[in-house]
Amino acid sequence: MDETNNSQILRIRHFEELRVAAEEMLEAYSKETADALKETIDALESYYTSPEWKQDFADDEAGLLPGDLKRGVLSEDGIYNLLERYREIESEEKKRTLFLHQKETLDTFLAHGTITRAQYEKSYGDLVKKMGIKL
Repeated sequence: MDETNNSQILRIRHFEELRVAAEEMLEAYSKETADALKETIDALESYYTSPEWKQDFADDEAGLLPGDLKRGVLSEDGIYNLLERYREIESEEKKRTLFLHQKETLDTFLAHGTITRAQYEKSYGDLVKKMGIKL
């Protein structure tokens, strides 16, 4: 095996490990793992949009890679779907953070007597409805 092919295989193995790790972190998503997941997703997205991925994909299609090499990271749909799942979770988390900030503001208004309990309940209900938050 030549040096180029060896570095290519090492690269594919590395990103395949990242893909598997990202899948696991997405399945068990938590705020504690959010930063590690973001780093992993950023690395995968960088690879997926790189000339190296395109070459690795082309070589795989041409049958130039070892048959026993795990290559889920070279699946166009697989990596795209992984990135989309991450974006959905990220969007939901941003929406949830905004919701909690808005609720905190309403709580402060109520605590300081700036709004009545009825105004609070109406505003809170509208906020839940408009943001589509599932409580």
